[in-house]
Amino acid sequence: MESRVVELVKPILDDLGLELYEISFHPAGNKSILRIFIDRPGGGITLAECAQVSRELSAVLDVEDPIPYSYTLEVSSPGATRRLKDERDFERSVGMFVLLELSRPVEGKRSFRGRLMAFEGGEVKIEVCRRSKKGGSLKRSEVRIPYEAISFARLEVREDDLLEGKR
Repeated sequence: MESRVVELVKPILDDLGLELYEISFHPAGNKSILRIFIDRPGGGITLAECAQVSRELSAVLDVEDPIPYSYTLEVSSPGATRRLKDERDFERSVGMFVLLELSRPVEGKRSFRGRLMAFEGGEVKIEVCRRSKKGGSLKRSEVRIPYEAISFARLEVREDDLLEGKR
């Protein structure tokens, strides 16, 4: 069913220069929900764009009827603290702040916060700030993390990003 919905939503998004981030369907009898998360390459989606996709997709879903029971359609952005699900998400998020949770330790740690500097050669490079052992001053350093060691990743919003209009 979800693959059929992808087939129906993709042309609508392509026409608007948008892309599909994720689809989820939560069956719950009369309160089932079909959630469509959309985004723009480079980030940033407006409420008006979500409403437009919702109207156009709703009309197509009414005709094609890929879901055999009642549901509510929700179209939205994945949000500023979106999860990074695959290599493409990492590539598009270079320069942003991230939180990474690891399945195995790297440099003795299983969690890192920092600026995503690059994704290449199966490695994520992030710049982290650490307090020096002497004097407590902050020191920036780069950490290389094997992609396969990442169990969870998401973007983080920082106040300076908001002030600079990055989100």
